[in-house]
Amino acid sequence: MVLAPLLLVTTMMAAPGAPPEQVRAVPPPPPSTTTQSGFAIGGGIVAGSNGVTDGVQYWFGPRVAMDLSVGYYRLPNYYTTGSSASTFQVAPSVVVMLTPPNQSRDVDFRPYVGGGISYVTSSAGTSPTTAPGTVPVTSGMGSQAFGGVEMSFKDTPQLGVTFEISYYHLPAGFVGNGYIGGVNYLLGVHFYLK
Repeated sequence: MVLAPLLLVTTMMAAPGAPPEQVRAVPPPPPSTTTQSGFAIGGGIVAGSNGVTDGVQYWFGPRVAMDLSVGYYRLPNYYTTGSSASTFQVAPSVVVMLTPPNQSRDVDFRPYVGGGISYVTSSAGTSPTTAPGTVPVTSGMGSQAFGGVEMSFKDTPQLGVTFEISYYHLPAGFVGNGYIGGVNYLLGVHFYLK
């Protein structure tokens, strides 16, 4: 008789029931990206043209942005009068990042390309390339194309440092064409606002 209750209890304990809860490992979330969407502000120094730029970007995702750049160039000793002149440029562009952001790296290098139109105006009345008897062009529409690399850091994902090579096609006869037109190099910084 003692054996029967013991057998009954043992059978009930061995009967299939709900499996015990198992602890499952949760994978870590993917690394956050620097530029999902939103604004970035920044500026840069244009090597060789005594210029600076400021700008704002709006990112539609991690790869595509609209960029509005405003540039100011001081042109010392370029003009025949011996005086200095300045050129002002407004250049809206489209920017496309060629790779997605990867913040698992300590330093992330992302190549990009872009291009757009520009408006330039200069305070100079003449230049050494102005043909005698012609009226120099002091303002007009142009275009630009550029490519570069943006470097971002794991510890400061809101900061981007850029090195860029740009080509500016300025209006024919523009007084600053020989100095600003053609290839330029830019070193810049962007701050991404979340």
